[in-house]
Amino acid sequence: MLAVIYGRAIKRIAKKTQDALAEATSCADETFANMRSVRLFAWGELMWSRYSESVEVSLQLAIDETVARAGFFGFAGACMGGGVSTVLCVSTVLCVVRVLTGRMRSNL
Repeated sequence: MLAVIYGRAIKRIAKKTQDALAEATSCADETFANMRSVRLFAWGELMWSRYSESVEVSLQLAIDETVARAGFFGFAGACMGGGVSTVLCVSTVLCVVRVLTGRMRSNL
């Protein structure tokens, strides 16, 4: 249940990241499409600051998404490793106290 909630949070962050990248791309596209107007009215600095701000926002969102995904998969991997370690430890203890002998029995 917790994994589903965490997965939905990651999905929301990923959507925000994609939207921010789309905004940055749109800004660059508008600037290149209207290059004559940008040069004529000396809007180069304004367009550059607008683009760099949108790229910074998308970068920060991408970093947040990466950290969230790394946390999720790291926790899942630790749980899997913990499960395997538990099985190995319990079976070792059972072998030491001679509950498990390693021989297969036939109930026929």
